[in-house]
Amino acid sequence: MDWQATAAGFGPLSWDAWTAIGTWCLAAITVAVTVTLARGVQRTTRAQIETIRDAATAQVAAAEQAAIEQRDITERMAQAHADMMREDLRARLLLYYATQWGSARMIEQRKRFAGMLLSSAHGPADGANGVGYDVPNFFESLGLLLQRGQLDAEMLWHTLGYDAARYGRILRGFFVRDRETHADPHLWSAALELFASLRKIEEAHTKRAPAEFSRDELIKFLREETHGAVPAPVPARSHR
Repeated sequence: MDWQATAAGFGPLSWDAWTAIGTWCLAAITVAVTVTLARGVQRTTRAQIETIRDAATAQVAAAEQAAIEQRDITERMAQAHADMMREDLRARLLLYYATQWGSARMIEQRKRFAGMLLSSAHGPADGANGVGYDVPNFFESLGLLLQRGQLDAEMLWHTLGYDAARYGRILRGFFVRDRETHADPHLWSAALELFASLRKIEEAHTKRAPAEFSRDELIKFLREETHGAVPAPVPARSHR
């Protein structure tokens, strides 16, 4: 085969054929280069997408963690505020009842109550009949509030423990008789639980079981009540 260049072409092919072949080769090279570049761009784009996705995932995770931490902080702050408000309400409620116990009206009721107990044929150690309910109702109200967590037993013991210890013994017989009268075994349950709780606190502070008051001690206390005496409780000491 003669591969000499002539005016008609080169070798067995004309110049037009060679031009067509060259064009097809160029086109093939262009397509190959384009495909290669496209694949490179695709790989680069995929890598960029994965990088963006990883970054976005990390940002979402960080945002979620921050939200969780902020929620925990908010919950702790809310709980601390609620606890503070609860303690404040407990203190205010106890102050209210302590004020009521020492009020002129209540002292007058206590004087009458103690006088009726002293004049009772049964005596203070055995309970009382026909007495007013202001004093028993006062301790029943405290007991109900203590059951509901609206009063703190420790603070109550420090504030009213002296009188509560004595009235807890004095009212014991009265509660038994009132339950029998009304055929209700649950009557005055809150007051009895109150006195029991205060006795436990007394025992925890004194490291011994609270001793029972003698008849003479109770009569002396009732006589003090009839004169309007309001013994001041002494914190962290026995209320005997």
